[in-house]
Amino acid sequence: MTYQTNTNCNDTANKITKLWHNKTQILYFKGQIVTLLPQIVVLLLNNSDKEWIIMSNWMKRMSAAMIDQNSRVYEPFVADRKRTLFAQFAGDILEIGPGTGANLSWYPPSIRWTGVEPNPYMHPYLHRTAAQLDMNIHILSNTAEHLNIQNSTIDIVVATLVLCSVKDPMRVLQEIRRVLKPDGRFVFIEHVAAPQGSWMRRFQHLIQPVWGICADGCHVTRETWRVIEQVGFKSVKIEHFCLPLSVVGPHIAGTAIK
Repeated sequence: MTYQTNTNCNDTANKITKLWHNKTQILYFKGQIVTLLPQIVVLLLNNSDKEWIIMSNWMKRMSAAMIDQNSRVYEPFVADRKRTLFAQFAGDILEIGPGTGANLSWYPPSIRWTGVEPNPYMHPYLHRTAAQLDMNIHILSNTAEHLNIQNSTIDIVVATLVLCSVKDPMRVLQEIRRVLKPDGRFVFIEHVAAPQGSWMRRFQHLIQPVWGICADGCHVTRETWRVIEQVGFKSVKIEHFCLPLSVVGPHIAGTAIK
């Protein structure tokens, strides 16, 4: 059963020009653009395999640095929802794609935290944040499509701004459901496609080919809520809302119970 609260993103779309002059908007997209530039260069140059590897590693390093910067802009928008969703966490917590550790401060000190983060340049940021919080963490470098975790061993799985960029969202969600204990919770906040027929949805489709290449595989047109509903959770609660972040403004947040 799914409960959905819909916040109209059309208002955000109609004000998109004005939002570009907002300081928060500029800071967020400045970070995105700086991250994208080297990837555009790679597409334009005929590099050798060795040069591709060097550039790829450099892009991963840049991506980690810019995600760390962008999270400072993004976090105030979702703080209240995280405060609600992350309340009363306990036991074994698995976070998919923790990035540079924006969520670590929300966890109580008693939990046992494991993060699946394939970008090794995110790891120093995670360790830094954990040290500041006096928190013990365990990082796995595999991808979310193939979790190296036994069945039914995790109390809560967390994913924030992750399902937009994984290669196979259904496979990831199946893995999440597999590792959760009976009655375990999947907690998520994700940016998603805007409503069908909206100006924002048309803008997302227009920008997606370039955005996907440049933004590390991110999909702004994914209807992630549909996949969450289809994977087989016995209970799903989803809220739809919109943030003043232009093409990545449409969001969902919620929980799913195994």
